[in-house]
Amino acid sequence: FSMKLGGKNIDSTIIEPSYGIELSFSTTEIERAYETGKTPRKKDIQTMMNVAAASVHEYSHYIESITPSIATKMSEMIQRRTANAPVRKLKDVYPNQGYSDTEIFQDGGFISPYVGKVYKTSYGKTFEGCSEAFSVGMEQLFLNPVQFLAKDRDHFQTIVAAIKSLPVS
Repeated sequence: FSMKLGGKNIDSTIIEPSYGIELSFSTTEIERAYETGKTPRKKDIQTMMNVAAASVHEYSHYIESITPSIATKMSEMIQRRTANAPVRKLKDVYPNQGYSDTEIFQDGGFISPYVGKVYKTSYGKTFEGCSEAFSVGMEQLFLNPVQFLAKDRDHFQTIVAAIKSLPVS
């Protein structure tokens, strides 16, 4: 994936060893104390956290895509919480964030409206097994689990249950 952070492009590839996938980033925005001998500035620490959170988020998409039980859990939660909710444009909620007219969501009272993002094909069919619920949930669990639990207990518990259901080898 590729993203912009602080006006800088950050490129990465996600790879998981047993599946031939690797996780790597490149950016000139991050200053590391052990390389420079300087104490990281607050901005640098925030940039590192953003990159790490983005890694968790994007890798979680991969986990969801290869784990049907997680995709099912997320789909069930989204359907339960967004039943009868109107479809809205993300750009109406997040103006000036680069969302297009085709990026839509249904509000389910999640920690972020983005969790309810609806993925559709060009001919209107909804993609199954493709959501932001697991990736945003994992990102929130990484960034601030206490706040995540306080703001959305149901989503938090669904993420924890999904993690517990992962096979351990």
